[in-house]
Amino acid sequence: MQTAPNTSNHNALSVLLIDDDELILDSLSELLAAEGFQIHTAKGSAESIALISNGVCPNIVLVDYGMQHQNGIEVVKRIRRFTCTEVPAIIFTGDTSCENIEVTNLDKCIVLRKPQDTKTLTNNINVMTA
Repeated sequence: MQTAPNTSNHNALSVLLIDDDELILDSLSELLAAEGFQIHTAKGSAESIALISNGVCPNIVLVDYGMQHQNGIEVVKRIRRFTCTEVPAIIFTGDTSCENIEVTNLDKCIVLRKPQDTKTLTNNINVMTA
């Protein structure tokens, strides 16, 4: 039995989800879409830039920190340079010592440890895009 998507408060928000793990992309995009977000997925910065070039205008970027050929901070910086905007970003990490991830030089950017429950993630998205 399928439940109707929760479209309250954030159905117009466009989320760019970036991870090099297809399973993470699929599962997280389904969870966020069920919450009413418009989801766009990419496996890295090149795919992200291609999406943006083709008209995707994300309200927020959710990106994995530890991808194979780049880290989430590099991806956020590249997207911000390309779009000339300070698009808000949430960087995910499986590293339990996420204090080591230096985001102090990035405005509108937070680090969250994996996994996050849907309510916490949704709340963070709403706070970051308010």
